[in-house]
Amino acid sequence: MLLGDTLMGEHIVDNDFSSAYIGAAYNLKQLGWEDLTLAMRGDWYQVIDNDDIMYDPNGSRGNAFTVSVRYDITSYLSVSTEWQLNSGHQENLRFFQSDEDYREQLFQLAFTVTL
Repeated sequence: MLLGDTLMGEHIVDNDFSSAYIGAAYNLKQLGWEDLTLAMRGDWYQVIDNDDIMYDPNGSRGNAFTVSVRYDITSYLSVSTEWQLNSGHQENLRFFQSDEDYREQLFQLAFTVTL
């Protein structure tokens, strides 16, 4: 868990922040899936905007959930895939869109070479 605050100038920026995550990984070899690893992670964060600058809104809160699978092709080469879902509320989005809430998904595929 991370807790803190950040200050800049005389009440120009005054934010409290906190975040936490939990994650786990499991080698699926015991289930008959040789060289396959499954990992999951959940994240949470919050920023509380304590300053009075209306054109610099910093308040936000959100969470994310990630699932990934990694397959070791050889001892030097692996392939992994990851899916992530992020959602939350971010006050500064009001300058760019009609809603301060967001929801986004990410999918990626990676090949890793270990030298």
